[in-house]
Amino acid sequence: MNQLKVEVKQSIHTDVDHPCIFIDRVELDSWLDQLYANHNYLGLIPCITDWMDTEVEQQLVIKRYTDRQDVVVLPILMCPDDCDLWCTVIVAEVIQKQNEIWWNRIGVDQSDIKRSYHNIGHTVEWFEHIPPLIFDKHLYYKELDRIYLPVSS
Repeated sequence: MNQLKVEVKQSIHTDVDHPCIFIDRVELDSWLDQLYANHNYLGLIPCITDWMDTEVEQQLVIKRYTDRQDVVVLPILMCPDDCDLWCTVIVAEVIQKQNEIWWNRIGVDQSDIKRSYHNIGHTVEWFEHIPPLIFDKHLYYKELDRIYLPVSS
């Protein structure tokens, strides 16, 4: 199984401490940058719902995170400049299994969200160099609750 950890730190485009996602002890944006160096993924931050611009975007991400359907496309990283779903958004195809959560595929969203935010995840350029990631379900939610569930809840 892969290890998912959320640690609070600063990233290259923010001077404020914030949660960062680590997979097997490597920060997710750094890992993407190593694999896809010319795509400007270094410095992307998690989709921290408390930081997102609009309530519509916050609710979409929270709903996708808390949805227990078999397969959901979850926004996981966003651009730190605007903290919204209009710029670069990295998504994971999340598969729920009995005691596991799989990020079956990870990719960059290419959906047309002008008509609806609900289009996020409909058109994705899936990364071919990233294998499925498998997490312990209990630890997964323990860690990612810090990002996706607002402090007020």
